[in-house]
Order: sequence, then C-alpha cells, then structure tokens
Amino acid sequence: MPRPAPNVVAVAVVTTVLVFACRAGEVPGPVEASAAPECPTMGERPCRQSADCGNGAHCTGGRCWANQAGCPCSSDEDGDCGANAHCTRGQCYANEAGNPCSKPEHCGPRAHCTVDTCYPNASGSPCQEDSDCGPSSACVSGKCN
Repeated sequence: MPRPAPNVVAVAVVTTVLVFACRAGEVPGPVEASAAPECPTMGERPCRQSADCGNGAHCTGGRCWANQAGCPCSSDEDGDCGANAHCTRGQCYANEAGNPCSKPEHCGPRAHCTVDTCYPNASGSPCQEDSDCGPSSACVSGKCN
C-alpha cells in the first residue's frame, strides 16, 4: 500500500529595499549601488587562481573575470577590481559617489564613505567630519553645509 506524501510547506522569502528620506538631524542608511557597468568578460575561462587568468583579470568562483567595475570579485585586498574600483558584496564597484563602500579609499578623491555608501564631498551630503564635505563646506549635525 503506498504511503501518503508528507506535508510540504512552501516558504516565500521576500527581499525589500527600503529608501528612507532624510529628516533633520538623521543620517540616512545605506543606499543601493548605482547601476554598475556590465562586466566585459563572461567568466568563460576556468581557473584555480588569478595567475591562471593573465594580466588584467582575476579568478573568482573558478572563472576568470576582468579587473574592473561590474565584474564579480572575491577580495578587495588582492586587486580583483583594478585601480579604479573596489570589491564589496562580491561585486566590483567604481570608486565614486553612489556606490557601496567600507573604507574611505573606496570612494575616490571627490567622495567619502559614510554609512557604507560613497557620498559626494558636497553640500547636503551626510558626513561624519569636516573633511567629508570638501574645501568650502563643514560637517554640521551629520550634514555637509
């Protein structure tokens, strides 16, 4: 006699991205990255280490990828993303405002890292210190003015 099928419970996981508006005195949370360029390589070439990929490429997930924004990566310290990008959340992002960051150098010379996001060194941006705001602005109550 066949046994009845066990009860199956399906669970749906919904990921929601929330965008918060700034209110006086509040520092905004992290934002999603700006649109990254497409990676010029498609990971066709297999590898075991970055040396297998040649100059200008690295090995991530057993595949060779270009060292530039838009490509998958596994390490910020190994130069997976080249000189003008950084590895965050498994993706290469350009060193500029609007992208995720974890270090000041991830944002380039015209932006700063606050709350895991690169913001422009300009009036109206969230900040932690005066140097985040550029030469003609100061950080007052968490905002460049």
